[in-house]
Amino acid sequence: MIFNWKNIFRFRKVQVISLELTETGVRFHFSRLKYGKAKVKVLTEFENISKDVLLKELSYLQPILIHVHGKGVINKTLSLEEVNLNDMVMSANPNDFYINQTNLGEHCYISFTRRTLVDEVLSLLEHHNDNIIDIVIGPYHVLIDEIRLKAGTTPLGDIKKENGIYQFKQPNPSQQTLFNGALYQDSYFAVTLGTAYLLNKLSASALNKIEKNQKKSNFVDKLQFSYISIFALSFFLLALLTNYFYQGYINKKNTDLEAKIMVYSNNLNKIDLIDQELQRKKQLIANSGIIRSNYFSITLDELGASVPLTIQLDEIEIYPLEKKLKENVKPLFNEKAIKVSGTAKSSENIDLWIKTLNSLSWVDNVAILNFTVDENKRIAFFELKITEK
Repeated sequence: MIFNWKNIFRFRKVQVISLELTETGVRFHFSRLKYGKAKVKVLTEFENISKDVLLKELSYLQPILIHVHGKGVINKTLSLEEVNLNDMVMSANPNDFYINQTNLGEHCYISFTRRTLVDEVLSLLEHHNDNIIDIVIGPYHVLIDEIRLKAGTTPLGDIKKENGIYQFKQPNPSQQTLFNGALYQDSYFAVTLGTAYLLNKLSASALNKIEKNQKKSNFVDKLQFSYISIFALSFFLLALLTNYFYQGYINKKNTDLEAKIMVYSNNLNKIDLIDQELQRKKQLIANSGIIRSNYFSITLDELGASVPLTIQLDEIEIYPLEKKLKENVKPLFNEKAIKVSGTAKSSENIDLWIKTLNSLSWVDNVAILNFTVDENKRIAFFELKITEK
């Protein structure tokens, strides 16, 4: 939804301060009203309150109407032809007075008072002056139909129309000041003025059109600035809270990751130790020479092909141990030797095979490690050591 700032000129709430000027000073009466569902509702109203209580009740985000009546306020009823402001203020400067007039039929209802009287009181509200959008003098705003028809009696008396002129006639002592069925005494003018304004029926004003527009514009500017400031503060507060919770989430995430890293680190250390052990054993096997594929594919092939039919091999040991295995001692292999054991029918067969072996290109020499003869079986047992070049 797009917000139109022009709608801000149609205020839904208004605050009204009624200044009753007396010989002993000023009395403050206050009301706050709200417009909604085609009717006006009085939210709060106070009568004869102190300045401190009034300032406490005032809102910086709602417009203020000022109503002035009492001692020092002059009210006159004139025909439209008789209206002459200079004569009315006795040749004084009209700019020195707050003057408002209400035209009803052929007559003009005028109320005025000196500016100095009102401005002195308004100086007490200096922190709220930007909220003041209009000033109304005297009681004649109650003569409009929307107000008059809902009034019982006013603080000045009953409203009577005689010979086309509205007048305030003193009521019976038992009558109470009512408006719209509710009892209002000193706050009557504040409530009725606020009602007329919210109904958009208020024509009486002590300000000219330029002054009214300027005051309303000043308040709208203030209101916009306030809303923007509130929005900015809310945004930054929300951003701060979001950052706070996000930082907490990140810290928790970081703590979880650190815990996982510790577990993974321990596992990595174990893997590293296992890898080192694997590399050590691979090196050990590599040093032993038993993983040389060429040796098995060529040497053993030639060795097997050289065995005569008169000899039967029982065991071949490649790279035999130099010494017996001992704990924590690196095993030593003879990387140039092959041990062969088996049986033969005679020593001549073994001698003949040894000669064949010595003729092979990779054989350095052949030594007889053991030779025994079983006379009963007529078989010779032998063990040879073949040394590579």
